[in-house]
Amino acid sequence: MTGTPVTADRVSISPFSGKGEISGFRVANPGDYSNDYAFDVDDFQIELDIFSLFSDEIVIREIVISAPSIWVEQKLPENNIRTIMRHIQNMMPGEASDKAMVIERFRLTGVRWTFTPKWAVNGLPGLIFRISNLRTWDAAAEGLQLKR
Repeated sequence: MTGTPVTADRVSISPFSGKGEISGFRVANPGDYSNDYAFDVDDFQIELDIFSLFSDEIVIREIVISAPSIWVEQKLPENNIRTIMRHIQNMMPGEASDKAMVIERFRLTGVRWTFTPKWAVNGLPGLIFRISNLRTWDAAAEGLQLKR
């Protein structure tokens, strides 16, 4: 889907409550970027509507991502995140599910975002940003619906 390896060390989701945890989740960078990963998070919590898995629309009640690291590596005119997103958008029919996905509540805390501009590769440091708390409740009402 991303055109790069996506891995998780452990996935645990209760078939009764729909609550779970995903540990060691990583999205690798495309091959021509220097950092190993574009996204890395030790663990995040998820709660989904189990019965929605049998419908055309998967409902994720809540996602809580704590302390992820995101690396944006700029190579003019592209960057690694844009390359990954373009690959997702250009997927052929049949490569992914046709189901829609609705996220009701989303919370992102303790983000470490590293931006490495092209000049930083020559030994100059990149820029590091931190986001302490990003939260949206009732994300579905705000139009956060994902569908290929």
